[in-house]
Amino acid sequence: MLIVVYTLGCKINRIESRSVIAELTALGHETTEDFVPADLYVINTCAVTAEAERKSRQMVSKAARVSPGAKVIILGCSGQNDREAFGRFDNVVFIGGAASKARAVREYIDGAGGASGRFALPEVYEEMRLPARTKTREFVKVQDGCDNFCSYCIVPYLRGSSRSRGLDSIAAELNAVEAKEIVLSGVNLSDYGSNIGAGLTDLLRTAGAATSARIRLGSLEARVITDGLLQTMSEINFCRHFHLSLQSGSAEVLRAMNRKYT
Repeated sequence: MLIVVYTLGCKINRIESRSVIAELTALGHETTEDFVPADLYVINTCAVTAEAERKSRQMVSKAARVSPGAKVIILGCSGQNDREAFGRFDNVVFIGGAASKARAVREYIDGAGGASGRFALPEVYEEMRLPARTKTREFVKVQDGCDNFCSYCIVPYLRGSSRSRGLDSIAAELNAVEAKEIVLSGVNLSDYGSNIGAGLTDLLRTAGAATSARIRLGSLEARVITDGLLQTMSEINFCRHFHLSLQSGSAEVLRAMNRKYT
């Protein structure tokens, strides 16, 4: 059976899709990320904007055109946010959410799934099957969820509360990575460790000890760039680059957005 795993949205979605691909490959299925004629489509959706949700639904219609009669599994934030919208499509046979993506696909294929998936979000970090590796750049997920509740953002309601991956688990994955550069990624990376008694400094020390690859961090808030963090970065093979989520230069706009800085 040929299965297309198609991803919309953020890098975390892409990491999770690659974990789904690893799960399907282990089950003996042929997979591709190209939108080609197939027996089954797994669409990992996004809901960060109305346009992202529209595109997510659009891909279900595209699957019906490309492969009439093929079945579609919905995963991701748009499925979490509005499963009724996907339930109106005749080719959709399973609607999952933002958690347990690989398990949901496996259980559907094994015959244990139904028309609607699990919507309960975990309170602790959910480990995934490790994806196939490249030799260049790897994205490693270390955190999920968000507690910020910015006034414009739906993510905390769909991804759940902030939860961090344990340092031992991260080190084990980094030991297996052969890429030249590793990007440590999360839904709200700035909040790494808040629920496990650690922090970004601990994360970077662990990464530096586990791999000789160049380390890069995903998007950060400016408030977490401290002297201590910079000192730790200077002691490991850290990429001299930050992507800062500044959002606006207006204090008034930032207050309206419920951002935690001026």
